[in-house]
Amino acid sequence: LNHLISELLPEREGGYRFSNSDPVTGQAAWYDLRVRIEKASAAEAEQSWPQFERLRPPRGSEKPAALRFDGRRKPEGVQ
Repeated sequence: LNHLISELLPEREGGYRFSNSDPVTGQAAWYDLRVRIEKASAAEAEQSWPQFERLRPPRGSEKPAALRFDGRRKPEGVQ
């Protein structure tokens, strides 16, 4: 959703707009984000937006034999 969230908050009195980020870290302010979800009408496109090209794996990269969350834990049956 990053492409949908404005970098600036709505305009205040005097035309000033505050940054939509944490003042210390500069991270985006997701903590107070409000989202409205509405059902798409039948006339709207039946796909999400924006569309991106498929990412291809880098050359020379191979698929791992197993994906593990905890690399310290040994698989079952391994001593």
